[in-house]
Amino acid sequence: MLSSLNTTKPAAPLHVLIVDDNPTITRLIELQMSKAGYCCATAANGEEALQKINKNNFDLVISDISMPGISGLELLTSIKRKKPHLPVLIITGHATIENAVKALRLGAINFITKPIRFDEVFETINKVLDIYKQKKAIHASAKYLIQEARHFVIPTSQLYVSDLATYLTEPLEQISLVDTACRKSVTMAIYETLTNAVEHGNLELDSSLKFKKNGGMAAFKNMKEQRMHDPAYASRKVTIQSAITATMAQFTIADEGAGFDYNALVNPTSEDCIEKPHGRGIFLIQQIFDEVRFNHSGNSISLVLRKKNI
Repeated sequence: MLSSLNTTKPAAPLHVLIVDDNPTITRLIELQMSKAGYCCATAANGEEALQKINKNNFDLVISDISMPGISGLELLTSIKRKKPHLPVLIITGHATIENAVKALRLGAINFITKPIRFDEVFETINKVLDIYKQKKAIHASAKYLIQEARHFVIPTSQLYVSDLATYLTEPLEQISLVDTACRKSVTMAIYETLTNAVEHGNLELDSSLKFKKNGGMAAFKNMKEQRMHDPAYASRKVTIQSAITATMAQFTIADEGAGFDYNALVNPTSEDCIEKPHGRGIFLIQQIFDEVRFNHSGNSISLVLRKKNI
């Protein structure tokens, strides 16, 4: 079995559409992603992007949010209407960060900021593909569900984040609590929550290590791997409880780490913090769920989602 939080490179190359009216940025992203083994197509605007999406099958769209003609938000809306299963990753600058929040609520899987950090890009893409490779199984009887409750207590070394995030959230679409686009966003938010519980909770890893120059991401991964094999960390457990009805879902995820001061969280989209890696996962979670609550010590989080109009 795969180790916790690992992703596997697909046997066939993934097809990615890059949309930006700035040819320099488009070419930069295309070069970096081609080097990483992805098949890339590009579009200079939203109109061209829609034409290519209608004629081709893509695994991921990466789009700037500010473009002449069809904007990134309008493009996202069209994609979610025509191909709701196609994930969209938004690129934004500080001046358009409010639109990035709108994009998350419209179904964007996540956003990245300019100047582009490719460690961050590839980490985000890995999470997206890890979730989207899961096969959807819709059961005809699911729409008649009255209530469902699940309770897991899983050792860190046995917690497979993408599988569990998908398993926990599939019923939301099956009972029409949310539509496909929203369910994918919820799955990503649960993924982030489980990742935080494992990496920053039980393994006590500092995310700032990822963004240090000269191999920060590699150093982070090495430390994570070491702690995954250290019983002092790997034997700690994550507790997951979910309760789903026809009108509401609640997820509570707790780790055995020391917790953190959630009151000290800053808005990662503020001018002082936009370039810092801290708090991005929590920010994403807060955009997706209707309520986000921490316990006193900060090592347990409760997420509430209410039925959306479809």
